[in-house]
Amino acid sequence: MRPIALSALALLAAGCATSHPGWSGTNATPFDTAQQECARATATIADTATRDAEFQRCMADKDWTRTR
Repeated sequence: MRPIALSALALLAAGCATSHPGWSGTNATPFDTAQQECARATATIADTATRDAEFQRCMADKDWTRTR
């Protein structure tokens, strides 16, 4: 393959699976956007365990899963 074709293929593959320390996503909402939206959506939940669970559910809805 030509170098240009390999570069294009690498860029396409990179867009399919993404990661952020502690998180993994496939075709996911950009991490910073998902994190901000989920933090905003769960900010008023007083119980820490419930807030964390809802935050992870919200992130999962945006195609991000916890890896740790």
